Amino acid sequence: MKIDKDITLKGNWCEASVTLCLPTKYDFNEWVSLRENNISYFKPWEPERSDLYLLEKTYLKRLRGYNKMVRSGKALPFNVFRSKDMRMIGVCNILDIQRHISQTAKIGYWIGERYAGLNFGKSAVSAVTNFCLDELSLNRVEAAVMVKNTPSISILKALGYKKEGISRQKLKINGKWEDHYIYSRIASDTFI
Repeated sequence: MKIDKDITLKGNWCEASVTLCLPTKYDFNEWVSLRENNISYFKPWEPERSDLYLLEKTYLKRLRGYNKMVRSGKALPFNVFRSKDMRMIGVCNILDIQRHISQTAKIGYWIGERYAGLNFGKSAVSAVTNFCLDELSLNRVEAAVMVKNTPSISILKALGYKKEGISRQKLKINGKWEDHYIYSRIASDTFI
């Protein structure tokens, strides 16, 4: 499936309206500001980052990698914006898109602390999940979440994701190997 480079997704959960757009070089200043303002908030949930992570040249290199994955149909990274003022509030990525007999993808997301708990995360995850199942015609969407990340678990549960099990020491987060629950939604799941 060829992806339009101007693709935009919309999500709205309990009046928390979001717009998701593919990242561009013009998003850097807003992205780095959001990241810098949330360093301590993100620390328990993310890998250790070098000082280079927040540099523009690193951002642009990552963007080139994303663009290559988009062109090959393997991923769709999205910046998440609050729709009412188009302020960047997070990221919600569709990753590891598999076709043929799998028809599956993984998602990863984060929302800045100021916007957490206000349904923006649910709006973004709902938008990418629906896009995966309805537009990409995938059969399965999967998310791995740290076992102690109850806010993220509540997002997935609210959106009809089912817990399948645990992946032991799946990712090295904040310097420590962490277990993750695996949640999924499949196309035949009924969700209201």
